[in-house]
Amino acid sequence: MNIGLIVAAGNSARFAPGDKQFTLLAGRPMLAYSIDAFARARVIDMVILVVRAQDQRRCQADIVGPAALAKPVSVVAGGEKRQQSVAVGLKACPRGVDLVFVHDGARPLITADQIDAMAANLGDFDGLVLAACAYDTIKQAEDGIIKRTIPRQEVWHAQTPQLFRYATLEQAHMIAEQAGFAATDDSTLVELMGGRVAICPNEQDNLKVTTTADLRLAEQILRTRL
Repeated sequence: MNIGLIVAAGNSARFAPGDKQFTLLAGRPMLAYSIDAFARARVIDMVILVVRAQDQRRCQADIVGPAALAKPVSVVAGGEKRQQSVAVGLKACPRGVDLVFVHDGARPLITADQIDAMAANLGDFDGLVLAACAYDTIKQAEDGIIKRTIPRQEVWHAQTPQLFRYATLEQAHMIAEQAGFAATDDSTLVELMGGRVAICPNEQDNLKVTTTADLRLAEQILRTRL
């Protein structure tokens, strides 16, 4: 069994209109796009949606219910931090899970084809990260002073989904919790325990909606896909 774990438990602090997951994107709640992509992916058997406790009923009533998806979707309450929410989602997985895709609900432009392609390219790696190559010149600075220029061919912008073997990611989260270590993505946790995580090259149009300007750009990208 393979799980699509979508995390949408943030407080949308940098998004002026408020709750991002319910904001309309081309006429649909933004979160609906990610759920739909995972439900349509051939490799996915079940979707677990992690949201704030106060949003559980609304997500079920306004997003999951009306979608009439062909695959089961479980809506669970997350934690205060993203890492905690992912851990909650992992605990909500049924027995016998092989692969788990961790995805940010604020990335509505992911497609079912991209999800299926990641599973096909996992090979013997412990994880796979969807990422876009850097086009800009990258500088490393300290206190505003440039220390060195990093070759941009070595730099990738990590996106989601990030794909892992369930047992590996579960162990990585357990080790991080015991050590009191926090990371901004799940790949970092697997890397720190010695796991081999590979890059799955992608375009930069799988953007994360953080501001209203990002929302407008996402709408433009959606129009080009019609």
